[in-house]
Amino acid sequence: MMAANRPARKAAARSRLGVRVLTPTQKPPEKAGIHTISRVWGSLRAGLALTDSSTGVPGRRSPSMLPVLLVWAVKAPLSPSTSTRNRMRRRTSRARMSPPGKTTSGLAAVAREEFTFSEYSTTKTPGRPSVPPISSNPRHQGMSVMLTALRLACVKPSATLAMSAKAKEMKAAGRRVLDLAAGEPDFPTPAHVKDAAKAALDADFTRYTAVPGIPEARAAVAGYFKRFYGVGAPPEATIITNGGKQALYNMIQAYVNPGDEVLIPAPYWVSYPDMVRLAGAEPAFVPTTAESGFKITVEALEKARTPKTTMLIVNSPSNPTGCHHTQAELDAIAQWAFSRGVFVLSDEIYDQLVYEPAEPAGMAGWWERKPEMVGIVNGLAKSFSMTGWRVGYALAHPDLIKAMSKLQGQCTSNVCSFVQKAAVAALDGPFEAVESMRRAFRRRRDLALSIIATWDRALCPTPQGAFYLFPDLSGYFTAAVPDSTALCARIMEATGVVTVPGAAFGDDACLRLSYATDEGSLTEALTLMGGVLKG
Repeated sequence: MMAANRPARKAAARSRLGVRVLTPTQKPPEKAGIHTISRVWGSLRAGLALTDSSTGVPGRRSPSMLPVLLVWAVKAPLSPSTSTRNRMRRRTSRARMSPPGKTTSGLAAVAREEFTFSEYSTTKTPGRPSVPPISSNPRHQGMSVMLTALRLACVKPSATLAMSAKAKEMKAAGRRVLDLAAGEPDFPTPAHVKDAAKAALDADFTRYTAVPGIPEARAAVAGYFKRFYGVGAPPEATIITNGGKQALYNMIQAYVNPGDEVLIPAPYWVSYPDMVRLAGAEPAFVPTTAESGFKITVEALEKARTPKTTMLIVNSPSNPTGCHHTQAELDAIAQWAFSRGVFVLSDEIYDQLVYEPAEPAGMAGWWERKPEMVGIVNGLAKSFSMTGWRVGYALAHPDLIKAMSKLQGQCTSNVCSFVQKAAVAALDGPFEAVESMRRAFRRRRDLALSIIATWDRALCPTPQGAFYLFPDLSGYFTAAVPDSTALCARIMEATGVVTVPGAAFGDDACLRLSYATDEGSLTEALTLMGGVLKG
């Protein structure tokens, strides 16, 4: 009797969970299934984006991260009650994906509603109920296709890294290349930094360290903010990361929730939007113009803000534009953000590369006043010519730092131990090598601007920081060369000069040109480019 009633009990349980299981011969109802791809993806990232069933208001933090197996949810409620959540923890429904022989990705097929589920896929044994398969994953069922996670469908390869790789390929093939795509200084790492790393190696400082960094490195970060910005920060408000990129990624992951919106001024660094999407949030772009020097305005921010906005990313000096905001401009942005309850993530990776008469500026003073509303990300790659060392850092509220450390502990753990010793040497100084590099970059900037001034249809604001130019070259677009990507390809084919299309940064009218190369190569590259544009 008990066995006979088991199917009925299972059906009742599935009904309570809002799940309908279809046999291979049944078709899903019209317009049934997962409501939107973005909500499936958000669930994949955070377990389930749970809401209060009485109010429908998303919680700031889900009480637990549930492992998710995709089920065919026919108008299933996405806000289960507490008792339902407990049942879902105890009972995860297994489902067979495509019939053997199909090569459709299971997740993609769910999004497109192209296939049905059956409850079990194994042969029934007389007298016993059938059992779920060991794995419902098509990867484990003899298929030759390689399937990847749906969350990666939103991620694009880095355009800047792709163009740099293209330049290296062309060089390897024997072609002369003039690389204006590189996003890294062409200077050597300062000698005292290398000496510190060597000394650490000689002392066998090569074992694991604490995830957020060795005490000396965290203290050096705090000392850096005191030295340059007059801000007193405790070491527990800092973390050492594997490059500034990991600091950005970890801070976004640790702060935003699925469904949040993050304001990103455009043009923007290529990785910001994908980092936001990987957190289950949505990027909302705030346009700027070449005519205004690509400056962010409070009016534009207010126009882009919605009730879902929880974070603003500020990058000054900027990649790709070189735009540097004054302290007064940053103060206005911060005051607007705080009045709207918006967290400010300030990417200050180029803070040591600001050219006179402009003065350094940042969000450190605002962090000291409102540490729960500001996070600062920086690193040694650009200012100290340490791109390959992969060491960055962040300053934030200690609670947010703990969350970032927890995330980092489950992926990379600590930064390379002896590299942390080198980071201490870099942050503590001396800074003569940084100052010399800054002077050289300013000379190159002025040289490049003098050549671009001869391109009569180009508009190029003067960058006050970083080592990029972002000229608007849309005046040279034609039917055969209609956009920045086509123009980059045309220039590269004709001259061997490698640049990056502005489309990758959210502005298809422009090209990004790096002057992180010697003056002779820079002059030759821009002269060749001008010949193509004028010809």
